[in-house]
Amino acid sequence: MASPLYTLDKSHFNSELYKSLRDLWFPGMENATSASKEAIQRWFGMGLSDAQKEDFDSQCHGLAISALNSISPSTISLPPFTNYEGDISRSSELAGPLLTEVRDAQAKDPKAGTETLLSLILLLDQMPRNIYRTPSQLPLVYDHYDRLALSLLYSAMSLPQNPVDNPFFKRRPVYTQWLLMPLIHAEHIPSHALWEKYTDETELLVKEAGDQEALDFLAQGRKSQKQHVEILRKFGRYPHRNEGLGRKSTEEEVEWLKTGETFGVAKKGEEANAKVEL
Repeated sequence: MASPLYTLDKSHFNSELYKSLRDLWFPGMENATSASKEAIQRWFGMGLSDAQKEDFDSQCHGLAISALNSISPSTISLPPFTNYEGDISRSSELAGPLLTEVRDAQAKDPKAGTETLLSLILLLDQMPRNIYRTPSQLPLVYDHYDRLALSLLYSAMSLPQNPVDNPFFKRRPVYTQWLLMPLIHAEHIPSHALWEKYTDETELLVKEAGDQEALDFLAQGRKSQKQHVEILRKFGRYPHRNEGLGRKSTEEEVEWLKTGETFGVAKKGEEANAKVEL
């Protein structure tokens, strides 16, 4: 067996951190199927004062920064990115020790396996978006932590017992939408198709349960995903990432960026006023 690309510092990556991440993101929502208005405001930053947004960012920073730093590009070296298919094909290698955390928890209790996966997705996919907000920091989000998050999700879905299919979570869109968020953040149409497949399955279960609030929450997620995938179909990438990633925008992208949706990523000369690309 090949040596892992990196190891995890267990003083950071442990059940205490994982529970704290879920508690921060889902306070008082242990058995919820949908989210309250307050939770949605906290996640998206909409309708909050600057002080409230900064306070939540500070909580994310205090909880996650040590773990994120321990697997930052200055600490671990990932193979160069070539394309999404390449990363997906080697997702178990890229996710390595992170996948082991999920597998070990799942061996003790299937629900704990999904909880661990959810926590790690929050750490890799969401915490960086609350911590690294400036254009110079965005490559950390897109080029590093997003790669780890997507690789972890794909490799976890390939386990003999897929943690995304855990029945407790499968019926609760408030959790599954965050589990699957790396698929939306990927500039990769097949990943969006996979998001739609899993979301369709959850929607069927929610309809059977007659849970209208959960259906409404799912509808919000579908609206956001549709916005993302339409941009991908038009440009093949997210133009609002171009500046942060040093990519040259086409004339069509330049025109589109003047009025198009950037999901909270600041346009040139502006400051981000909401969650950076939730």
